[in-house]
Amino acid sequence: AVEVLTERQRAATGGGSWTPRDALHDAGRVLAVALGVALVAAALLLPFVLLAGVAWPLARAGRRRRRDHALDGA
Repeated sequence: AVEVLTERQRAATGGGSWTPRDALHDAGRVLAVALGVALVAAALLLPFVLLAGVAWPLARAGRRRRRDHALDGA
């Protein structure tokens, strides 16, 4: 008798021993998920980085202007 199983059915039944090919597949999946998490984190942080990039020079200019104004008034 011959039984044909799909990948999903084979995985559900245990599929036999764990091979180096299975390990490589699992490692690739872990790396893919890690990359996905890193991309989502970067997408979440990007607006804050851009706002900080705009706010930093403005804050420095404001500080410089207040310092110059305080020194000129003395």
